[in-house]
Amino acid sequence: MNGFYRHTTLSLCLLCLKLFQLVLANTQADRATLYFASGKAFDLPCRNETGGRFATVFWYTDAYTNDNRIRTDVYTYEEGKETIHSEYFENRLQRIKGTSLRIKDSKLTDSGKWTCDIVYEETTGGKTG
Repeated sequence: MNGFYRHTTLSLCLLCLKLFQLVLANTQADRATLYFASGKAFDLPCRNETGGRFATVFWYTDAYTNDNRIRTDVYTYEEGKETIHSEYFENRLQRIKGTSLRIKDSKLTDSGKWTCDIVYEETTGGKTG
């Protein structure tokens, strides 16, 4: 392996590591284990401690699997666009208070760990970037 290739590969790896650290630094997770009765509306709180400035919110859960290492992507709010990732939740989810969700008609199968991840944009000197 020549020196240029090795240096370029190392530089790219360091750049990827730096970007990964930036994403982690700008991500906040909020988790809750929910147990609730069927047929009731239930709020899924997600604390937004970013001063109201967030870029993306992801919601996922382990409620529909026997393995808590497997998660089901449920909902994404990004750049003003809501995406519900499963037909199971069509007309059942409602966004409330920015990053929080409401399940309009809960089912017993919705019980489990629900997690929201907030990715926000850092502001420096009044500029977002």
